[in-house]
Amino acid sequence: DREEFLRAFEKPTQIYRFLRARHCISPVFLHRSLFYMQDRCSRNNGRRKLFRVDDLFAACKAKQTTVLPPQYNQLKIVITAFCIDPGVANENSLQKKFSDVEAEVCVRKSLRCRRKDNESVQTEEAIGSVDVPVNPKARHPHDSDGIVLDTDDMQRSSDGQQVKTYTLIFRVFETQDVESETEPESSDDEMSDNDSFEFFPQISRAANDKTAIYEAELAIYSADKETLLVDGDYELSMIRKSADTHDYKRNATWEALDGGRNIEALSAMNNCPLLKFSLKWSEEGLNGPLAGFDSEKFITGEPEAKRMRRRNAKNTEEEGSSWFQSTVSKHVVFYQFIYNSETQQQTEARDDLYCPWCQLNCITLYGLVKHLKMCHPRFNFTYVAQENGSSIEVSVNECYDGSYCGNPQFIFAQPGMAFSRRGPVRRIQVTDTLVYRPKRHRHNTNMDLNELLGKRRERGLSGRPLRCSPLYILFQVPLWIYASTGHHRLYFHSETVVPVRPCEFDMDSEEETDPEWLRAHTTKMLDEFTDVNDGEKPIMKLWNLYVMKHNCIADAQLATTCREFLDVHAALIVKHNLRRNLLLHFVTLVDFGVLKASVL
Repeated sequence: DREEFLRAFEKPTQIYRFLRARHCISPVFLHRSLFYMQDRCSRNNGRRKLFRVDDLFAACKAKQTTVLPPQYNQLKIVITAFCIDPGVANENSLQKKFSDVEAEVCVRKSLRCRRKDNESVQTEEAIGSVDVPVNPKARHPHDSDGIVLDTDDMQRSSDGQQVKTYTLIFRVFETQDVESETEPESSDDEMSDNDSFEFFPQISRAANDKTAIYEAELAIYSADKETLLVDGDYELSMIRKSADTHDYKRNATWEALDGGRNIEALSAMNNCPLLKFSLKWSEEGLNGPLAGFDSEKFITGEPEAKRMRRRNAKNTEEEGSSWFQSTVSKHVVFYQFIYNSETQQQTEARDDLYCPWCQLNCITLYGLVKHLKMCHPRFNFTYVAQENGSSIEVSVNECYDGSYCGNPQFIFAQPGMAFSRRGPVRRIQVTDTLVYRPKRHRHNTNMDLNELLGKRRERGLSGRPLRCSPLYILFQVPLWIYASTGHHRLYFHSETVVPVRPCEFDMDSEEETDPEWLRAHTTKMLDEFTDVNDGEKPIMKLWNLYVMKHNCIADAQLATTCREFLDVHAALIVKHNLRRNLLLHFVTLVDFGVLKASVL
């Protein structure tokens, strides 16, 4: 019994899981549109009564007449500190040797290429440099002049080409001053670190004999012209420049994480120095000119990051309040699976109102029971109220009609066309007019659970398939539609193996044994005979064409066929004086033994 119980519930469960996945990808309807799922609809349709088409035009006109605020075209960069972790041996020498370093900010422009095989052209332009203290103390903040970046011309390059991206380049330099030359002899670690600078190419050394030790990049805006930088304080990981530079774009190879070259991206925040700076768009603290204009942004004067945090906090607060209101009266629900009038399995008590088959949050117990009965008809659900919660008895619906009830033409189509809903396609028109008139009850807005307690159903719906119920009334339907009603199988023509269309159900497929082209071909062949007279040819034409349409399989059917032939063509035979030729034809049939003389 246990195996039969699992086997009985397995197939419907798999079907509903598949339907749930298909509904998520391509929904047929929205659950919030159902009357028992009103709590899932978060929108209020009260404005529909006052809606007018002219309001759309007025709203668009108001947006056009709104005066946009001026663009803010300056980005101020204030570099405050260069922090080095004292525990890193390779970086500790720099802290001992220098108290200040020079930080330079450049703008790199990447131009768009018209041909894909060409590399993008990049140009750099220095916008300023400042002296930055190394590991400054918090009680003595560093006051440095800010570097101002003008963003007016950040649309096209000087020669008119379109710019793909703008990137800020931060570089930290080591300055070889006189004090560093008179310092005592450094340790072995310091010498090894200083020797590494000799590997840098000479082109990187400036006129003042300064070497770029660290470098980092920061994108200003994305390819969609959206500003990526907002007002605030930043900490940028600086990467040590190495003389061993490879073109990994052209020579891409596999490399292991536990050997070979050090993967700097994995330990950048732990070992690499940090460059601390702050960004501010103009004096008002708004986003830059590359961001889209939004009236709310300019009116409030609030940075994007703060506004997003406030919006998320507000949404979280609203969700929390709604969740609290919905969970004030939690319902404990457990399911009892019944097979052969015995409880085979009982689930643990659950305080959520999710459907076990499609994982739909029904929010209310009334909506859950209604959803189970309406959307999962392969099972019978019975709601039973108990003291410690609610029990839902689940059993297999033995009266469920699982046969295909759709258009039979879809079965013959390709699987991609039959089971996909990717858009409108050309299909054969089938119209089935079915009217179901049950006893309608006025929907109660309170949705009382008492209506779900009754186990007895109406007599017309007592476990019978809905479409087989006598409550279906078929009326005012054309004849060809009536012929297609009730056919849920696909039929084929016997000769051409072509699917029978719904409008051809009232026609016999065997009648197609004598199409027009075959009748014309048979008549033409009889005209070409030379060993028969002119009287025998018309009789042979009439007889052969009649036998082609009305097949005569056995000899016992030949007498009936001859009588029917006379009833159909007697007037034509008498008119053309073909009685003797007809009698001669019947005598020939008697001579061959297929027709008795008494019948003749």
